[in-house]
Amino acid sequence: MTGTAAGPAAASRHTGVAAALAAYGLPGTSTRLPCEPLSEREWSQLARKVGRERLSGLLMAAIGDSAFPVTRGQHAEARAFDTRIAARCLSLEALVVRVERLLGGSGVPVRVLKGPAVARLDYPDPRLRPFVDVDVLVPAAGFDTAARCLSEAGLRRAYPQPRPGFDRRFGKGANFRLPDGTGVDVHRTFAMGPYGLRVRLDDLWQAPEPFVLGGRRLQAMPVEARLLHACYHSVLGDWPRRLIPQRDIAQLLLGGRVDQRTLLALSGRWQGDALLALGVTGAWDVLRLPGGHPLVRWAQHYVVSRADRRLVAVYAREDANFAAMSLAAVTSVQGLRAKAAFLRALVLPERGYVAQRHASASSRLRHGLRQVRGRPPRR
Repeated sequence: MTGTAAGPAAASRHTGVAAALAAYGLPGTSTRLPCEPLSEREWSQLARKVGRERLSGLLMAAIGDSAFPVTRGQHAEARAFDTRIAARCLSLEALVVRVERLLGGSGVPVRVLKGPAVARLDYPDPRLRPFVDVDVLVPAAGFDTAARCLSEAGLRRAYPQPRPGFDRRFGKGANFRLPDGTGVDVHRTFAMGPYGLRVRLDDLWQAPEPFVLGGRRLQAMPVEARLLHACYHSVLGDWPRRLIPQRDIAQLLLGGRVDQRTLLALSGRWQGDALLALGVTGAWDVLRLPGGHPLVRWAQHYVVSRADRRLVAVYAREDANFAAMSLAAVTSVQGLRAKAAFLRALVLPERGYVAQRHASASSRLRHGLRQVRGRPPRR
């Protein structure tokens, strides 16, 4: 599904239709899908948005339910695209099983994150929740072993860590690539920077929820941790915010299995109440959902502190970088020796690490400081 440029009116309309697709099937949404087929220009713009936002499954569901009128050609195009994406997801699920077996065989436990787990556990049909890569969580103590196993299996690490041991102690994780470019993200925590360091990692390994892929029993985090992860992903991830994490938030919360007391206890321990509130209110606003749920009412009345708004702003930039998030995280590193090791890695990273990002370590730090202070980058 490809498209060409269009004017502001068409862009605004396809953005509104995409939000309605993201909300499709959720009870009480006031979003509206078109009552007649889109023009070819509007369809092209929507097609690009559907591809970027991973809404192909929801688009086909709406078309199949006669809730989204399309021309015969548009129907054929949407069906072909959805078939390709579904085949791709099956291939990625096979990769999830392969990665879990590989790491498990080396003594590293695994929790499956994001798309593969949420699609199977929280959506009525996994085809409604496409994904484009593989995300797994491993314990911090097993991170180096996991990285070595993947490298020995032929996956290439996208970026080196600043200094040996940094990712195991302080990082979010690392991205590995197969020769065809397929990504495997190995997580230690949910996010870079201060919010990732505040997550109590032991909580992520409590009360796993099992599911089956390819005849193999895998494990995901409990539903409350999955919901918090979706909020972290939505608020701290790509900017502008993606629609599919917002749909995940609504899907998880409206599924009726989240224990609010457990959820708030987790977010409180992680100093993540602001991310939970922003994630929920953001999803409810974009998907135009009614506010009767108790957690939605809590989120709507939650007052985000100035400190949290400043930290979130570091992430909410199209040019946000690792240095800025890391500098903002210094106060979240526990212990003087750990702080010293953390700062040493930022100030004196290995040459190979700096070479892939900035002209020098000093230019990297200056760029990060500008972002932390809220200043635009120099042109």
